[in-house]
Amino acid sequence: MSERALYAHACCIALVLASCSRTHQDGISTETGNPSSIDRDRIALVLIDGQAHVVGEPDAIDPPRGEVEVTIERNDVTVSGPVERDGSFDVEVDARLGDAFSVRVIVGENVSARVHFESDAGPGVEADSGTTLLDGSTPGDAGDSCVNCIDEEIAWRIVDVGGAFPEWPDLRFTLLGCNTFRTQNAVDHVCTRGVEQCMGGMGSVSISLVKAALSADAVQNALDEGGMHGEPEDAQTFTYEIRVGDRTITYRACHSNGSVDVPCTDNPALEALVLRLTQLAAAYTCTPRPDCDSEWEAGPGEATEIWYWHEAASGGCLPMRGSDEGGNGNRYTSPAECLEACPAPSSQADCAEDRSLIELEDLCALCGTADGCLSAQNYCAASCATSAECESSSPPNPDIALDCDDDSLCRPTWVGSCL
Repeated sequence: MSERALYAHACCIALVLASCSRTHQDGISTETGNPSSIDRDRIALVLIDGQAHVVGEPDAIDPPRGEVEVTIERNDVTVSGPVERDGSFDVEVDARLGDAFSVRVIVGENVSARVHFESDAGPGVEADSGTTLLDGSTPGDAGDSCVNCIDEEIAWRIVDVGGAFPEWPDLRFTLLGCNTFRTQNAVDHVCTRGVEQCMGGMGSVSISLVKAALSADAVQNALDEGGMHGEPEDAQTFTYEIRVGDRTITYRACHSNGSVDVPCTDNPALEALVLRLTQLAAAYTCTPRPDCDSEWEAGPGEATEIWYWHEAASGGCLPMRGSDEGGNGNRYTSPAECLEACPAPSSQADCAEDRSLIELEDLCALCGTADGCLSAQNYCAASCATSAECESSSPPNPDIALDCDDDSLCRPTWVGSCL
């Protein structure tokens, strides 16, 4: 591929990554009522820590509510899991190579039609010594036409676009196991998709092609050496940081920006690897969803800062005291940022069966001047008989008191002024 063609190809890939969007396919009709539609293009069988999961990325279920039910048709085993607020889900399944499965959504008495899938995301678990694949074979068995697993985790990101784009999303990509591809953004939101293991149709990218590029002697020598490789510092190029296991290199790719005529250094093996990784990211990148589920982590050091934490059980964005570093992705700098990432419940359907929606003027989502509240948020409250029972329904918070109200619900109230 020529310099100009490769650069043009990279620019097309860049636009895909920058937009981070996918075409939405219309959902199916429902059997009873109209609970939710299922976007089959956003559902995949992936491996997470060696266990098969059926995963729906954001907007897989629309509107996002109720439970998703996955049935493995070989043994008629059914497993259910909740639909998250962004329409995603993650259900651990007992699957084998070639198993068909179906997915449907249940919201109360309303049940969607089933959507059927073939298990085409690749077999099983990582092919370590003694590993049994999901089809019952072991790596290298006769008849095992293509079992491709990554021996060492591959992670990469673009660290410089050479002035080609004024803004660039800070996305990090990881390929691991037998078919797991992860996209992670700057605030540690993550989404996961399954990758084709073997060569498919014309122009497709697969783990087998990535492994072939990675196995080149020049690539392995560069990884062993570490440091910077590729084009000179004055080249206006895309610069990649690539990590394979515990070995890391930085690579300036061979595609100049048209205004600078810099001859390409002869690095065909590294160029081939970068091209495969770029194709992989363009084909499998998904939109990382915000962390709305993790437990509160105050972080190391003195808890002097106010953060806003989304409590999954209540659906509320609550002020929490923590340190200025550490913690997880479920900590937001303002109520508005938290509510934008993790919207408050809007109806009883957004609450668990053992919780009740209450509309609160006390629970402030956005503070105004003079201790006033500009915007309140709804809350899924736990049931109670006494206020003492409410203390265990949420983590300790010196700024919010939970009291059992006249409706036998744990109602939060501010302690002191609006934060």
